[in-house]
Amino acid sequence: MASYLYYILYEETPMTDYEFDMLCSEMLSKWDNIQHRYKYIVTPEMLICGTGHNLRKEDYPEEIIAMANNFLDKKRKL
Repeated sequence: MASYLYYILYEETPMTDYEFDMLCSEMLSKWDNIQHRYKYIVTPEMLICGTGHNLRKEDYPEEIIAMANNFLDKKRKL
């Protein structure tokens, strides 16, 4: 969701760049053991770079898009 917000919608994400980088690093270290329905979207190369810039809007599942939009809606109401 953070990648979608930042790279597709150009919005503030729910985490800092540092937190995103740390999340990528942790995911990379556990890559072989991660089981997630959207794992196919991310590659180890993306985690090494700490980026999702090569994903297109069409690459994101509808669920991720909906969560991102919900996050923005709640943020705007604050």
